[in-house]
Amino acid sequence: MALALEVAEVVQPVVVLPPISVVLPSYNESLSVAGALLSVEKSLGDQLLEILVVDDDSPDLTWKIVEDMRHPRCRVLRRTDDRGLAAAYAAGFAQTKGEVVAWLDVDLAEYAEIVTRLAACLDHYDLAIASRYVAGGGDNRTRARALISRVLNAFARLLLGAAVRDYTSGIAAARRDVLLSIPWKPHGHGEYFVELVHRARQMGFRVVEIPFVLEPRKLGTSKTDGNVATFLRLGIQYVFKIIKLAL
Repeated sequence: MALALEVAEVVQPVVVLPPISVVLPSYNESLSVAGALLSVEKSLGDQLLEILVVDDDSPDLTWKIVEDMRHPRCRVLRRTDDRGLAAAYAAGFAQTKGEVVAWLDVDLAEYAEIVTRLAACLDHYDLAIASRYVAGGGDNRTRARALISRVLNAFARLLLGAAVRDYTSGIAAARRDVLLSIPWKPHGHGEYFVELVHRARQMGFRVVEIPFVLEPRKLGTSKTDGNVATFLRLGIQYVFKIIKLAL
């Protein structure tokens, strides 16, 4: 007698993400800012609540380019004092309206598709980081820059703890209430990220990393492109920050 087997259809659960605010700091990004906004909008779709471009009064009028686009879900915060990357992020975070806040530099907006994956992690974690140093991640920039970043992160893990692999990622997402509760000093350049992640762990927040591969910049010019000396100088700022946090 043949037995009829009933096969149940496997239905994948639909993950409904909360409204997402994306903070993009900018300075002299006239060549890439329009593409960055389109990339973020395309990647997030209906989950995008707003894009907040925080511009440090760019001489190339990046802020005006954004204003002239009249993007319905984009706001510009033009800052004429207290400039700097860390201060720009702090100002942007404070003005967001979404339940989830994601952030990345304008020149990294080509990786905007990772924001939805970061946000999806926040059902179980408080802070999600795009990481070059977990399985599946990587850094394809010049050997010198990739090596310096790897050494800085090894140093950070040695002094601050190995639970986090990429202390200098700069691409992350968090629930807004969590993000605004983390005490960190908005001074300097990218070293702010080391402190923010370290303070989050000290407060007991759950941190997760998902892989991404960093490629060389396609448009515009980074402040450290082609200038290892500048990159090293900024690296020293990271070292001082890491030592200070470890004391």
